[in-house]
Amino acid sequence: MFHPSDDSYGIDRVLVRVTATLTDIGYDVECVLDSKNPGSGWARNELARLGVPFVMSPLNIISRSAASSAGGRIRWLVGMLARLPAMIRKSRGADIVYVNGFVLVVAALSARLSRRTVIWHLHEIPPAGRLAGRIVRLLSARQICVSDAVAAAFGLTDSDNAVVLHNAVEIPPDFASQPEVDAHHPLEIGIVARINGGKGHLVLADAFTALLAEDRPVRLHIVGGPHKSDTTVAEELARRLCGVPASRIVWAGEVPSGADYMDRLHVLAAPSVRPDPFPLSVLEGMAAGLVVVASNSGGHPEAVRDGQTGVLCEPGDAADLAAKLRALVYDRSRRESLASAARAFVSSEMSPAKFRDGLLRVVRNSA
Repeated sequence: MFHPSDDSYGIDRVLVRVTATLTDIGYDVECVLDSKNPGSGWARNELARLGVPFVMSPLNIISRSAASSAGGRIRWLVGMLARLPAMIRKSRGADIVYVNGFVLVVAALSARLSRRTVIWHLHEIPPAGRLAGRIVRLLSARQICVSDAVAAAFGLTDSDNAVVLHNAVEIPPDFASQPEVDAHHPLEIGIVARINGGKGHLVLADAFTALLAEDRPVRLHIVGGPHKSDTTVAEELARRLCGVPASRIVWAGEVPSGADYMDRLHVLAAPSVRPDPFPLSVLEGMAAGLVVVASNSGGHPEAVRDGQTGVLCEPGDAADLAAKLRALVYDRSRRESLASAARAFVSSEMSPAKFRDGLLRVVRNSA
């Protein structure tokens, strides 16, 4: 199994679920994590807890920034030529090679050159989707897409070799009810995501400060941090929120588990400005009994049904986001209704049992 990071974000949590599922039924699994993207060490610790062997090795991932310039593409190609022989040797030791994320093109190529069956788990909506889809079809036998939106972006909607397998979440046995809100008990709004240009942190900052200017009783939690390779959005976010009173903002930073932080919130904001594939944090928020306010793009509408299991807003529109949040502040009954419906939806449609059955069908049909 090739994996691009060692963190506790959605893709890392999916890796652990896939690994646990396969080892549970007797598959021998070994993971290769990208040593150039070490992160917090969460994934490594979880694999060790499961007794799954792993190695850290440079995997030459292709990032959005690397692909956007001629120099970046040249450096990536040079790195690919340097890393390919070692990755081919690693692939030859497996019967099936699982590649977790489109950024691991070199891993898929190495497995293909080794004449191994490749299962490619796709978590992205790439800018050049159709071209990316042709690469995926060429280098893999089976594809798992985390949402219908991802399948469409890669041009795999009608492919016999591709399946849509939504991420799964555990349903916490206990969850906080939606409270009455007043000046002494603010509505706790959080965003649980890596701070980058796509997740909509700056849109949320503008919407939040607009609510504060109206003296709405709200508090904002920023959960997560930037990747070390790009801190520009984090710096701009801090600048926009520098005037917010300390009592109205929580800079939580990196946390061991975003899911475990959900019990401190009432509303989860996911105002992505780029189409989000199908963020696990949204499902975790729904399972925890939060009201999710998400951008009406990407995979969000597949779980967040506007006015039923959550609220959708226009991508990049701070005024619309502020209006959707404003309508929730004092309306406890609406928040409770949305949260209850969201929890029931993910319990039924995004269960670990469904994920397990879908994954095993793909693996067994690939053997």
